[in-house]
Amino acid sequence: LAGIIGLVLLPFQKLNILNKQNLKDFEEKVNKKTSHIPESNRDPSKLGIALKAIEEAKYQLNEEDLRELFSNLIASSVDDRKNSSITPRFATVLSQLGPKEAQLLQRLNDQIANQIALGKLIYRNNSGSRDVSKPVLILDSHDVERDIESSLDILESLGIINVTFNSWFSSDFYLPYYEEIEKYLKATVCINDTIAFEKGMISTTTFGKKLLSSIFE
Repeated sequence: LAGIIGLVLLPFQKLNILNKQNLKDFEEKVNKKTSHIPESNRDPSKLGIALKAIEEAKYQLNEEDLRELFSNLIASSVDDRKNSSITPRFATVLSQLGPKEAQLLQRLNDQIANQIALGKLIYRNNSGSRDVSKPVLILDSHDVERDIESSLDILESLGIINVTFNSWFSSDFYLPYYEEIEKYLKATVCINDTIAFEKGMISTTTFGKKLLSSIFE
């Protein structure tokens, strides 16, 4: 596969689209990950998907996080323990991600059941409501993250996640997480009776779960 990577991507290196060191790092990652697959589990039946992933990676290899995800996908595509649910669309989806989306996917993969509590503040009166704050999320580690709106939009448009404020996690496990988000947001604005906290949730689609299992070790 490393030899194929060189053949497919060399023209892009010559055009200075790819950094030579990044290409070498990508080849080494693929070599390392595929060499760890037991001989009995190596399956060439989906080499076409591996080749598509190599080709789709050409504009993303200057980003460390995306080199990691593409190399994992390539290794998974030739591993019969993982490749039964892999489709060419996985490579296409990865090609449309930026570093922030790749990092958010990693966080999502690390969460219980691949789901995250979400919240925002809204202004509400008799005429309706509008957002007062952008949504923020909270991880199982209790770390709160903001400036996620565009990344959520991208991941949702690609069919990886569902983002909703029409429903939320009702289990007692998530109650303190919502309380922390509310406290965090209310510390940023002047609170009055017209401002309310709205709970939301990020859940992973069936497609998203299959993608996560193929791009993370």
